[in-house]
Amino acid sequence: MRDLVAIGGLFTWLLLGLAWITPLKLKLMKLHGADKSPRFFIALARQGDALAKTVVFRTKVFMGVGIVGVFLLSISKAFAS
Repeated sequence: MRDLVAIGGLFTWLLLGLAWITPLKLKLMKLHGADKSPRFFIALARQGDALAKTVVFRTKVFMGVGIVGVFLLSISKAFAS
């Protein structure tokens, strides 16, 4: 049962995170072109583009929460055994 809850939590995190980032990412791609690389958008954020800064920040938060979540999940499974 605990594994099912963990898998459900990871899928929920993934869906909510993508729903949080995707609309802004699509708007950014529409403004600057869909053929640009992620490095272009990071450089754009460093140059001061507010939308690019928001997308980069949200991506970092999304990845950070995911890493911490998986880390906490592995610790809780180790101590539950």
